[in-house]
Amino acid sequence: MIDPTLKTYVDASLALHGYELTEDQKKGVYINFQLAANIAKGFLFAPLTAADESIAVYLPHGLNADGASLAASGSGAA
Repeated sequence: MIDPTLKTYVDASLALHGYELTEDQKKGVYINFQLAANIAKGFLFAPLTAADESIAVYLPHGLNADGASLAASGSGAA
């Protein structure tokens, strides 16, 4: 069963961004959002201290830390 709050959020987000999906397509979006929410629950209340290290940031090939293309910035090959 899909969380009603999540369904409301997804419906509002789709409408805000102009997506017009069929009910079957929306069901897939609900399922994926529910999956992401369930995964996140395992981390939301994990105790963190100042000694915990942050995770390395993944940058897709060809992008700098600001998300700009390296080719466009002249900082190197993409």
